[in-house]
Amino acid sequence: MLTLDVCCQDSYNAQSPFLQNRIHRTFGVGPAQPAYLFFSLPVCLPSRILQAAKLLLFPFPNHYCGECPTPAPFHLYPLTMPYSLFSAYYPPPTVNCRLRVDFAVPVTQCCAEIDLTEIVKNWYAGSLENRGLLLTAEADAPSRLFASADFEVAGMRPQLRMTCREDTPLAPLSDVSCDVALHI
Repeated sequence: MLTLDVCCQDSYNAQSPFLQNRIHRTFGVGPAQPAYLFFSLPVCLPSRILQAAKLLLFPFPNHYCGECPTPAPFHLYPLTMPYSLFSAYYPPPTVNCRLRVDFAVPVTQCCAEIDLTEIVKNWYAGSLENRGLLLTAEADAPSRLFASADFEVAGMRPQLRMTCREDTPLAPLSDVSCDVALHI
């Protein structure tokens, strides 16, 4: 099997004051605090070889950890319209509810793996445009902080891990003949 890790290109909260979470290099998800994630997908990957896609998020321990015996319920939706840092000032962005993914992050878990296979397959099939992902929480859920795309430790930034069949070779983007000369 072939595994591709795609780094998150952007992640932020629209409800936060401008750039506040950029300074802390985190994004929060909680009631009335949705978060946005965007991954620029490799174009050379045929959808027929994609077997699985998982979103990896790294939660921060916070003061809610001791108060939450059960994992907080979160929801993830593919966006069907563009999202902006100023989305809080406009009607909520539209999402594809049919592809909603429910997940929980136990307080004892240092990494959340969320199955996005169906969403990513729809992106590659062209039946849904990749406009990013919207993360939300239940109204009674505690907020959780996650490492953002700007986090200092690159290995803790949100990642989209795609597992593909290896029996089908990836096609090159282009074939260009060239001459190479080494001068030592």
